[in-house]
Amino acid sequence: MNPLLMHPIYDQMKICKVCRYVYGPLKFVEDNREFYQPCICNSAYSWRNEKSLQRAFNLDLDEIITLCYSCGTELITSGTRWSVWFCKFCKEKIMQFNSTELYYAPIPIGRHSMMNGISLNLYRPGSMHSIPSFVQGVNSLFNRQDHLWEWRKLIVVKNCELAGLPTDQDVNLVDYLKATSNEESQKMARILELVEFFKKKYKPKAIKRKR
Repeated sequence: MNPLLMHPIYDQMKICKVCRYVYGPLKFVEDNREFYQPCICNSAYSWRNEKSLQRAFNLDLDEIITLCYSCGTELITSGTRWSVWFCKFCKEKIMQFNSTELYYAPIPIGRHSMMNGISLNLYRPGSMHSIPSFVQGVNSLFNRQDHLWEWRKLIVVKNCELAGLPTDQDVNLVDYLKATSNEESQKMARILELVEFFKKKYKPKAIKRKR
C-alpha cells in the first residue's frame, strides 16, 4: 500500500531543536509495524535499518511527514522527490506570488527542478545550446531552495515562541500542533513574511534599454 495514502500515528514524534525537522517513531493505522523517521541531524541512521521508511516503501527519502515550509503549522506528506513543500492553502497563494511579485526569483515548490519549471530535453534538436542556461537555472534553484530551508527553520522557531513552547529543546509534535494557530489568516501572514524574506535577498535585474 502507498504510505502517502496511509494515516500515520505520530504521537511520539518530536521536532528537532537543531534542524527543526520532524523525527521519531511512528506507525500507520493501516500497518501495525513500527517505523522510524530521522531528522537530518541523525546522519548515522541508515536506510538499511529494518525500521526505515525508505527501505520498507521504496521511497526517495526517509521521511513520510513534515511541516509546511511556509506556515510551519500544518503536517504534509513527504517521501519523494516530487513531494510539495507546502500545505494546499500556502501552495496556492505562493504560486500566485511566484507568477507576479516574485516572477524573477520564484519560491521553490519542491525538490525536483521540473516542479519549478526547469528542465532540459536532450533529444530536442539544438538542445546542446540550452545547457548553459539550464545549468544557470538549476544553480539559481539550489540557491533559492537553501533560502527557503532557512525560512523553514525560522518560522518553526517563531511559532514555538508565540505558542510559549521552548526553542532550546526538542518539542513534542502533537503539543506543537495543538499550541500553534492553523487559521488561514495566520497562514496568509506567514506567506507575506516569506515573500518579503525572498524580496530582501533577490532583486529583479534591471533591463538595459537599447539606445
